[in-house]
Amino acid sequence: MICLILQLIAHLNADVANDTKVEFRRYRFDSSIRKLIWQGNEEHDVLSVDWNEEPYPFGNPNADELNVFDKQGLSITSDTIAIKDYVDNQMPYKSKNQYEYYKTGLYEFQAAALAAYYGLNIVPSENYFEDCGPIYYEEELIPPVPNSREILPYEYPAFIVGINDWDCYQLQHEQRHCKTQCQNGDPIEYGMYGKDLLISVQRSYPSSSADHIKKIIAKFGPVLMSSQVFYGWRTDLQYGLILLQMVREPNDQDEWILTFNEMMDINFTDFTVAYAETFPDKATAYYSTEDFPPVPPEDQKTGFNWKKFLWLLLIIPVGGFFLLWFLYYACCDSGECCGCSWTTVEVHPV
Repeated sequence: MICLILQLIAHLNADVANDTKVEFRRYRFDSSIRKLIWQGNEEHDVLSVDWNEEPYPFGNPNADELNVFDKQGLSITSDTIAIKDYVDNQMPYKSKNQYEYYKTGLYEFQAAALAAYYGLNIVPSENYFEDCGPIYYEEELIPPVPNSREILPYEYPAFIVGINDWDCYQLQHEQRHCKTQCQNGDPIEYGMYGKDLLISVQRSYPSSSADHIKKIIAKFGPVLMSSQVFYGWRTDLQYGLILLQMVREPNDQDEWILTFNEMMDINFTDFTVAYAETFPDKATAYYSTEDFPPVPPEDQKTGFNWKKFLWLLLIIPVGGFFLLWFLYYACCDSGECCGCSWTTVEVHPV
């Protein structure tokens, strides 16, 4: 009897331990055919992360207050967040994919994830999301079983597809093909972020206590639930845990605006989170502070711009030659100098 009781306790403890784990699938993305691929045959294909264990990248879960945007030194408010003027999701102005992109809160979640993990305050491109997101999904199984199927981009919002800056990917391609260049001709990669992040969509997750909610936010950063993004908390002496929330809501003129609110008494059941196996360094946004294209990645790695150097080697000699040529003839035009002499021919009437 005692053995049965001990086994039951061990089983219950195991269930509790499993309830604190979130699984992240490692996908591959074939951008040429816009297919998202998951090979679920190896342990490496799924990363299991326990939010009940350290480290907590975004801060102490026992703190009285926490804001995930503080991690990279950003001040994100309703006035400073870049997407504040780009939250209108109304059809028929938006396509089905773009409408769902906004309706589900995925748009705000991606912006919040980039801010929390990379320190980027940018506007994700809805056109890139539609033109370049996955439209096929396949699981590579053993033994192989044909299972490729059509999907919509918002159904599998994997970060490996990338999030492109609106300053880069502005207008859509005429045939809705995925463009390879920014609006000004720069490579599309210049405005791409977030490919290193993993994403997990949890269904019916048993997490309701204040302690659990705080640990999930401190572990994963922004949390998307019911089209709302939760990005931190504060503790009130009277009401206890108060969550910090951003959500898109209609105002008195039926215009959609982004509001920053506080909420109490909420359970995290169905939610979406991101995760970085190695926390990234703070990134620089495309065109965020400069009026010219950013330094290409190959030049950033070497610290020396060989292209500019070669251009200087070509321009300086050619420019010097034309300068000497100009000075020579300008000097000669004035009369006798630089070894020049003019012969004047006088014409007398007959």
